[in-house]
Amino acid sequence: MNKQSVLFSKFLHTPAKARLAFFEIACRLAKCKKTHTIAEDLVLPAALDLVSTMIGESAAQKLKVVPLSSNTICRRINKISDDINDQLVAKMRGNEFSLQLDEATTSASNKDAYLICCVRFIDNDNNIVEDLIFCKPILTNCRAHELFALLNNFFQENNLEWKYCVCLCADGARALSGRFGGLRTLVQGVAVKAKWTHCLIRREALASQQLSGDLNEVLEVVVKAVNFIKARPLKARFFQRL
Repeated sequence: MNKQSVLFSKFLHTPAKARLAFFEIACRLAKCKKTHTIAEDLVLPAALDLVSTMIGESAAQKLKVVPLSSNTICRRINKISDDINDQLVAKMRGNEFSLQLDEATTSASNKDAYLICCVRFIDNDNNIVEDLIFCKPILTNCRAHELFALLNNFFQENNLEWKYCVCLCADGARALSGRFGGLRTLVQGVAVKAKWTHCLIRREALASQQLSGDLNEVLEVVVKAVNFIKARPLKARFFQRL
C-alpha cells in the first residue's frame, strides 16, 4: 500500500468530530494569521495538557486522533476558503450586483501588485451583502486589458454572468476609470447595464482640495502623518508607546 493510500485510509477512519475540530482550529489560525506549525507544536500539546489535567488521561487520548500537521492545516484553510467563495458566488448568481475595484501594492514592497474586487448585492432573503470576492496578484502590466482578463477569468471560472453587473466603482486611476481604454470601458462593453461611479473616498479627497487653504493644508499634514506611521511597523509601535 503506497503512502497516499495510507493517508486516505487514515482520513476515512478519522471520527467526524475530529474532522470538524481540525476545521475549526484551521479557521481560528487563519483568522489570527498564525503560522500553520503552531497547531502541532503548541495548540495540540496545550489541549492535551488541559484536558488530561481537568478531565482525565482517557479523554486526552481522544484528542490525539485530530491531525494538525502543517500541511493538513494548509489544506483545511484552502478548503474553507473555497467553500466561502462557493457560497458567495452561489448567492451572486441570478442577482444584480455592483463591483468595487482597486489596484494596490503591498506596504512592505512596491514590487507586488494586486487587483482587489469587492461585491455588493441583495440576496434572496433581502439582505444586503458586502464582501471581498478576490484579491489576485497582477503578474504583468497594470494595464486595463490585463486587469480585465483577471476579472473576466474569475467570472468564467465561477459561471457568473456579466449581464447581472449593474454598477462599477473605482478610483481615478487611468487603467481603471479611463473612458476610452480603461477597465471601465471594457467592463461596460460586456455588462451593458453597468453604471460607473467614482469612489466616494477619492471624491472627498478631491473635494477637500477646494476647501480653504489653511484647512486643506492641515488635512494634508494629517494624512501624511497617518500614512507615514501606519506604513512602518516600527513607527507604529513607537507611536502606540507614545
